[in-house]
Amino acid sequence: MKKWMIVLVAFLVIGMGYAGYQLQYPIDSAFNNLHMKTSDWLNRGSRAGTSRQITIYDGLMVKLGNAVYVPMTVDESLGYVLLNKSLAGRYKIVHTAYGTGNFKNGVVEIDGERYLLFMGRNTFGEIAKAVFVLDANHTVELEIPTQPVFLVYADVADDAETAPIMLDKLTLFDADDRDISSVFDLSGGSIQ
Repeated sequence: MKKWMIVLVAFLVIGMGYAGYQLQYPIDSAFNNLHMKTSDWLNRGSRAGTSRQITIYDGLMVKLGNAVYVPMTVDESLGYVLLNKSLAGRYKIVHTAYGTGNFKNGVVEIDGERYLLFMGRNTFGEIAKAVFVLDANHTVELEIPTQPVFLVYADVADDAETAPIMLDKLTLFDADDRDISSVFDLSGGSIQ
C-alpha cells in the first residue's frame, strides 16, 4: 500500500471511532444538549408528534463519581435523569425515572461509597430539614434548600442497605424546627 493510503485509512478509522464515541456519549461536558437528549430518550418509541413537557433542573444536579443525578419534571411528574461520565468528560443517559408523588429517595452505592439521595417538592420553601431513620443505629439529617424542586444527598455508613427508605421513616421540619410531616403527602418513589 502506498503511504497516502495508510494515512487515509488511519484517518478514517480515527474518524469512525470518534463518531462512535460521540454517539455513545452524546451529551457534552457543559450539558448544553441535556434537555434535547433527555427529550429524545423519553420520546423514543413514541408516535411521531408525541412529546412530553420536560423541565430539567440542571442547576441542582448531584455529581457522585462518574454518576450524575439531574432532577426533572415530565408533564408535572417528579423524576430524575441518571447520567454516566466517560473518561473524556462526555455523558450518556443510563436511566430515567418519574412518576406521581412528591418525594423520591434511595441509598445508592457509587465507587464503593454509599449515599442517601433525597429529592422532592418544596413549593413554598417551608421544608428546612429532613431526617431519615435508616435503622436503630443510623439517622441522616439533610438540609433542604428553599426551592420548588430540590435534590440533596449525604454520605451514609458502609453497612447501610442500598434501597429506598420507606417514607414513614422520614420527618420533615420547618425553619423553626417544628415537625411538619403531616402537612405533606409523603408519597413517592425510589432513586436508583
